[in-house]
Amino acid sequence: MKYTIHSLSTLSILILISTIIVSCYKDKIENLNKNQTAEKEVEIKISLLKKGETIISKVSNVNDSSIRNVNIFIYNLSGNLIKSYFFNAESNLVITCSTGYKTIIAIANCDNINYASYSSLDNIEEAISTQMTNSFGEFVFAGKTYYKIEPGKSISIDMERLVSKITVLFDKKDLDPNTTIDIESISLRNVPSGCKFLRPNKPVFSDEINEYGESITENLEPLSHATATPLFMFENMQGTIGGATVESEKNPGNSAPFCSYLEMKANYTSQYRSGKIKYKFYLGNNLINNFDIHRNVWYQLNVIFRGSAINEISWRIDTTEMVDIFYLIEAVPNPFEGGTVSGEGYYKYGTMPTLTAQPNTNYKFIGWTPPLNAVSSDKLYTANFQYEIPVIHVTDITVSESSVNIDRGISYQLFANILPANATDKSVIWTTSNPNIVTVNQSGKITGINAGTAMITVTTNDGGYSSSCNVNIYKVTRLFFHFERIAKVEFKNMNGGYWQLSEPMTDNVYVMSDGEDGIPGTIIYSIDWAYDPSSGFSPPEKTSGTKNITIRNSLNVLLESGCAWGNETDFSISYPSVEVHSISPTLTVNPLTRVIIDQSRNTYTYTKKGM
Repeated sequence: MKYTIHSLSTLSILILISTIIVSCYKDKIENLNKNQTAEKEVEIKISLLKKGETIISKVSNVNDSSIRNVNIFIYNLSGNLIKSYFFNAESNLVITCSTGYKTIIAIANCDNINYASYSSLDNIEEAISTQMTNSFGEFVFAGKTYYKIEPGKSISIDMERLVSKITVLFDKKDLDPNTTIDIESISLRNVPSGCKFLRPNKPVFSDEINEYGESITENLEPLSHATATPLFMFENMQGTIGGATVESEKNPGNSAPFCSYLEMKANYTSQYRSGKIKYKFYLGNNLINNFDIHRNVWYQLNVIFRGSAINEISWRIDTTEMVDIFYLIEAVPNPFEGGTVSGEGYYKYGTMPTLTAQPNTNYKFIGWTPPLNAVSSDKLYTANFQYEIPVIHVTDITVSESSVNIDRGISYQLFANILPANATDKSVIWTTSNPNIVTVNQSGKITGINAGTAMITVTTNDGGYSSSCNVNIYKVTRLFFHFERIAKVEFKNMNGGYWQLSEPMTDNVYVMSDGEDGIPGTIIYSIDWAYDPSSGFSPPEKTSGTKNITIRNSLNVLLESGCAWGNETDFSISYPSVEVHSISPTLTVNPLTRVIIDQSRNTYTYTKKGM
């Protein structure tokens, strides 16, 4: 809020000394002159010089510059009333008065005042008028001057109205959109019930204050102060109160019942609140802590509404008769079978609607249309749901085998068994605890790298379920046999010549190994010598036995030797064969080793002597 103070037109009473005969002289205080020293009296002509100002008022005949009648009071140096006059005219006012220093007081528009009540200067200076205007709607004026009366001199008295004038303009251009303020009335509150003619007027008792002053209900929003309907009140000089530094904190405290203020009532409407509102404003010499309302001053109050015009929390704005505006917020699901919505209802402007969307089975909530926002109007929201193919989650997983023994360099396929079998996401991750022992690919195929033990684990992506298989990788040590045949032969010249044995043929059978670790063990075997009697050999006998051996790559232990004698001349007869009934150990732990019979590695030598 802003305001401007203008001084009202000051009336001057010009007093001229002349020799004109006084036509309406009145002297009613002869007894006051009996004890005074005789002084030379002169005739004085009084002329009123005034500036009229036409104003807009709820009283059609008010003019704040008109003077209809004047009371003149003359006081000597002792403050005693020596003469008084009443004139029913605005000009040609003539009085007689002795020369010397005098206090001359003029009171206008009060009709004929009883001089007896103002026999002393103090009496009249403390006198109070309870009327702002006379019966003709003309304002009461008062003024005084202290002057030396001398022939040929002129005297002027500055006259002031006892009232202040207040007009109000409203500026609404900075209001928020969709916010309206319709002024219903403008009123003065806590106004003085009277005013001293000549001294500063400061009410201090409750009977000196009227709670309600003037008010207007028409011409409430004029275009200028010149066309505004004014409000009038007596002077109220309450001074500076408090130490406020900002306008909104201006407050008279305990002096509030005696400080005058302006009250504006309005109908308020916005998107979030509506109802009756009151704006209050204390006048004064400044906006923060002075409460003086001077007589004869025009206070021009410019009220500027900004934003919501109710965001200030202070005594100046009374919103107790206003109510919050609520808006209907509704919601629907899309598609209808996709889910349910809740939280619909009426919400206060500016709050966030607490809508919730609960998807049904196999649906997912994907957002609101439009996006949820602070409430500013009735609105329908749509909860959007998206259908999803039913997800069957994994509940468990097992590896096809809990433990596997394989040889170094051998691959083996493991399988993951996922429950339920129709789970949506069957993807898994295969890992090995030691890739230097065994590796695994993402299909579950394992490969032995080095002898040792490692754990293969498979984990589901859905749910993180896992299962493991213990894998032992064995180094393979092979047992095989070497067959050594020795035959001594001689050449026969008969029948074209041929070779035949000259001594029995010998077959030696040795057990051998490619191992490196020196494993003590035992082999139980039998040997089929495989000699064929039809070739002239004597029938052999099958032999068997048990041998303790140390399995290493230097192993070369003779199992058996066999002899055969015959007329065989075809020396490509079969070698003996070995049947292994058992070996021990077949497995070792440290290091992990598997012992096997691998007769594909058997070796053969054939030595012929005498050729």
